[in-house]
Order: sequence, then C-alpha cells, then structure tokens
Amino acid sequence: MPEAIRDDRKKILLVSSNGGHFDVAVAVLPAFRDWNVELVYYRLKGELAHVDLEALSIRKVYRVSLWGYTIGPGMLASFLFNFLEAFFILLRSRPQVIVSTGAEIAIPVALLGRFLFGARLIHLETAVHPRKVSLTGKLLYPFCHRFFIQWPEACALVGKKAEYAGRVF
Repeated sequence: MPEAIRDDRKKILLVSSNGGHFDVAVAVLPAFRDWNVELVYYRLKGELAHVDLEALSIRKVYRVSLWGYTIGPGMLASFLFNFLEAFFILLRSRPQVIVSTGAEIAIPVALLGRFLFGARLIHLETAVHPRKVSLTGKLLYPFCHRFFIQWPEACALVGKKAEYAGRVF
C-alpha cells in the first residue's frame, strides 16, 4: 500500500461480502477519497486476486471466516465466530465510520462497531430487489445513522430513515 497516505485522515471500515455487494462497495469508493479506507471481506482463496486494492485506495484488508453459503450449521457457526473476529478487527482498526453493503458479514462488524466502539453506521442496500429490503438491511436499519436505498419505491418498505440518493450504477 502507498506510504504517502496521511494518517490524520478519518478512517472508514467498508464491510462487504462478495459478488454484487462488493461491486456496490467499489462503486461508492470515490465518495471516500479523503478518508483512509479499510475493507472487511471473506477469507476465501483467490478472492480479491483480480482487484487492484492500491488503485481503489483500500489501505488494508481484514479477512473473516465463511464456512457455508447456505443457511445451515456452517453459516451459523461462521456468523457467531465472525463476532469474535469483528471485535479484534475493530480493536485494531478503530474506524470513525462503518459502511456496509451487506450481506451477513456486515452484521457483527456493524453492531459491535456501533455499540462498543462508537462508530457511525451507514448501510447501502444493493439494487437487486426494487420491492424488497435485504435481511441484513432489515436487521441493521434500527441501528444505522444513514440508510441508503437504490430504488425510490423501496423507501416506503423500510421507514423514515431510509434515503434514496440515486443508483450506484
């Protein structure tokens, strides 16, 4: 990572799972060009190998476990273990803001960051479901400082705090 990054800039911890969630995270990175950005992502072999993290100005990547893609014992075990991993990540990172694009990877980081470390919490829903809010979105909504939706009609599904600020792409 570049040595010239100023340490006095505020820190954002961007939390994203793979696929479309990560595409949304990458698309919003230009909005954080004046911040030190760190990423929380899965510990999967070969993931992010094709991504130029330096070009995206991602200063550091923290990896968390994933033991199953379908709801079951493996996913539940990794979800619970992610709370422990999230605690140690937050202890090292100490971000002022946590930005979540989902999915389940975001919940432990967001909740611990908000309540134990005092971080501001922003969630950005993916654009996949125009008439539905993700489970992660539903769980994080009550705790978010800002909650962005990519479909104007979806705001009514969530509540007053939901904001439509346009589509990411």
